[in-house]
Amino acid sequence: MQQHTSGITEKGSDEVRFAELVWRTFKMRALAMVITLGAIAVTWSTLEAGFAKAHQIDVAFLERQVQLLTNAGIKTDAIEGLADRTESGVALLIGMERRLLPLVALASVDDKKQTPDQAAKERAFYRTVQAELEAYDRKRREAFLVELSLPYLVTRVSVNALAVADIWPVCVLVILVVVALLRSQQHCYEVILSSCVGARRDSRERARVLARSEFYAGTLRAHNEHGEVTWLYERPLTVLPATLFLDALLVAIVLASLAMLGRYDPTAHHPTQSIIFSYYSLLWCLLVAATAAGWMAHKYYMQRLADALGGRVESQRLFWLRASLRRWATRMVRTFGVADRLLGIVSIVALSTLAMPWVQPLVIRGYKFLWRQTPISVTSTADTTIVLLPIDPRIFFEMRLHVAVACVFLLACALRWLVPTRWNVVKRASSVIERYLAYVVLFAAGNFFLYELVVWYQAVMTDLAQPVMDLLLGPGGDISAPRGLPLALYSPTVYFGVFSVCLIALAARVASRSKS
Repeated sequence: MQQHTSGITEKGSDEVRFAELVWRTFKMRALAMVITLGAIAVTWSTLEAGFAKAHQIDVAFLERQVQLLTNAGIKTDAIEGLADRTESGVALLIGMERRLLPLVALASVDDKKQTPDQAAKERAFYRTVQAELEAYDRKRREAFLVELSLPYLVTRVSVNALAVADIWPVCVLVILVVVALLRSQQHCYEVILSSCVGARRDSRERARVLARSEFYAGTLRAHNEHGEVTWLYERPLTVLPATLFLDALLVAIVLASLAMLGRYDPTAHHPTQSIIFSYYSLLWCLLVAATAAGWMAHKYYMQRLADALGGRVESQRLFWLRASLRRWATRMVRTFGVADRLLGIVSIVALSTLAMPWVQPLVIRGYKFLWRQTPISVTSTADTTIVLLPIDPRIFFEMRLHVAVACVFLLACALRWLVPTRWNVVKRASSVIERYLAYVVLFAAGNFFLYELVVWYQAVMTDLAQPVMDLLLGPGGDISAPRGLPLALYSPTVYFGVFSVCLIALAARVASRSKS
């Protein structure tokens, strides 16, 4: 009996080794997720403490402002008790002071009716208010500072909790990509382990080896289609206990990250004044780069696994689902003729939505985004001319750029269907244009939808103090600069949704076709 057991141990050394590798990757994934949850909890507690201190600073600042304005003979009924309502009121008051203070100070200096004593008192008042604002900013920053004692360092390191909150989406993204890559590695180990266990002839020996490999092995079945071998892999259980535990950790990370948005408002520190050049666009670039890197690493693992088994490996359920979708797509192509015809029809439908209203309540049709804006009103005074536009000029310019690229892509897709076959030059040019613009369109569409999500969050969950200040006093405090309504005041219509869905579907199809 002892000799038989030792023989099984020797034969099953590969299976045991692969089982250990599977368990090791599982522990690494779990450890990474637990560390991420701990980091989010520490950031959350630090922010809570910082906001508690900041609220006290806001109350003291408002009390000081009331005292200064009262001494200057200005009524303070509008700001008394403002700190007891919301933080947005404080932000709105401070934003108004920052923008109006230079204008009022300049007007008082140019006032020739004032006596020297009155002018001196007003200048002293403005200097005091400016000093109060600078002190308020400094105390606000210090409220979120956290001192850390690191090993081998004599002095302590100060870290701003708001800066940590800014980079936590990047950290969570990196951790999730690493976890996904470890999942691909674990999948490779499981499949090779399953092939080793399945090679056992004797059923009792196979059961013992499976037990020694901690029951991670599934079943592999070869499927030959058109001379190409595909290994269909099925896990031993639909939901493994270890997988369920990791899924619970992943759900906890997502929920904790969403709860962070309820406490930390990114739009208060990163304005939504640009679609392309903004903090949110940087996050989108990092997301795309991380996804691309993760996908390339996943393909590398799958290719090495295919080399080890002599054929590509695919989940059994996913394989039959793809086969069903492939048969359905073949029938659709036969129904509509060629695939390019279907792409041309979709592109023409998307182009036709340009004649429909895209946003409301100020109705703006799709083709209007390709033209210049018509001012809603023009107010001229002795010193300046105020121009009010339907949409903020910078946002509208970037939207024009997005729509122009999208229309060129849609026209290229439509030309491949409309142009006769004998016009080979036009067809080839359209194919090249649509192939290169497909990736640009997908990237720009994702970036725009992320911006729309942030704007919706700003309009629903927080206040519109910054966009409203830009609308009332001009962007950046320039009273003479043209200004427009913020995009948060608009709601997209169904026609814009049809345009977006058709655009993304076409770009994804062209990108996948050019890739293959």
